[in-house]
Amino acid sequence: MITRPIVTPITRAIVRALTGGSSLIQRIFIKQDPVLNSHYVLNTPVTLTGDFEIEVEFSTTSTSQMDLIGDGTSLNLRLITNSNILQMLVGNGVASVVNFSGTTPINDGLLHTAVFSKVGDDYKIRLDGSLEASQTVSGPVSPIATHIGYRGLNNLSYFNGILANAKFTDLTTPANNQTYALDQATGNTETS
Repeated sequence: MITRPIVTPITRAIVRALTGGSSLIQRIFIKQDPVLNSHYVLNTPVTLTGDFEIEVEFSTTSTSQMDLIGDGTSLNLRLITNSNILQMLVGNGVASVVNFSGTTPINDGLLHTAVFSKVGDDYKIRLDGSLEASQTVSGPVSPIATHIGYRGLNNLSYFNGILANAKFTDLTTPANNQTYALDQATGNTETS
């Protein structure tokens, strides 16, 4: 049985922000339902070849561990909410070699922008533009993303809340950059 993210007047949130005092910005966000196991599968996995930045917009009130971005194995890339904070795990295909967490609670129901990045051996988590945490780890990694809103393994860690966009920026190979506007049918994701 295939389930899809629910998009109704109740679960659609129109966010309005005034910029410069007069310009109106309107965006649509999609509520992910963990009971229905709604999530996105990337038609083509995103493989980041070196330095990278991954940005995800979300809102949640859940206290559960949930994946924002998953890799299907937990050995390459997981960007999660864990104990109400952000956590970054990056692996080399065999084991997780980067594992650290932010400190700010994120389950307040507000819209947040999380940015996970790697430049050289420096890994960082930013929340709403502020540095949350960083870690320096040397050694090769192979971050691959296959799912948005789900770990991609053993039916665990479905996201419970609202997701908007996922943007993958490959700072080493810009041709690999991908933006997934989850509120549009772009053909680069499938809903499950």
